[in-house]
Amino acid sequence: GTKDEEDLEQKEFQIQSSSRPELYGWGESLKIVLIDRAGWFPMLVNFVTAFGITSLETLVTPLTSDQYGWGTEENSYLFCGLCGVGVLAVISTVILDKRPWMSLRGIIVISSISTLFAIGVGIVFCGQTKVPLVGLLTFGGFFAYGLVMQASPSLSIYSYLIGEFEKGVFMSYSQTSIGIARIAGPLIGGTMLDWGSYYYVFSFLGFVCALPPLLLPFVWKKMYVPKGVKG
Repeated sequence: GTKDEEDLEQKEFQIQSSSRPELYGWGESLKIVLIDRAGWFPMLVNFVTAFGITSLETLVTPLTSDQYGWGTEENSYLFCGLCGVGVLAVISTVILDKRPWMSLRGIIVISSISTLFAIGVGIVFCGQTKVPLVGLLTFGGFFAYGLVMQASPSLSIYSYLIGEFEKGVFMSYSQTSIGIARIAGPLIGGTMLDWGSYYYVFSFLGFVCALPPLLLPFVWKKMYVPKGVKG
């Protein structure tokens, strides 16, 4: 059954964790954490989160200015609303994490559903020449909710997978990927907005944000973190 498989995976992880980390070189440590334990997956989730948020920030202001003639005041209200959605996502994460039937990987699944729904709305309703305001607000709300919701669980899983190895070093790798995403998001989003159309921007966002849910089934068992265990 599923519980037995999870218990087996946990025992195997404990066996791995009993090894002395000082016996491994830099390359071997990377292999164990990122490949054997699939630490690359939460790193990918963190990358997608940062990429999506910065792309959204780059996209929204020129879109609202072009479509609705909004200025600083109107956009301030919009971003304030998106911040409120982010707070709601954090509260939802905390509440779900306290439920005995919910796991961290389950929260990532829920967040992915919200994000992919937002991308669908973006492509269908916001990828046209005229963007309806209700479509933009629906996209922005579900997109921000999903991205913020997946950030904390992925970091917790990554910290747990690091195990006995140096957390500061491996967290720096994750932060480096987030930094790259924060540069790539505005750069790619702005370029596509100038040379393409809203449709291409939302389609590319959809491709990037679809990577975690598409790849999660391949690492599902390795993303298991027992309740009450801290990274």
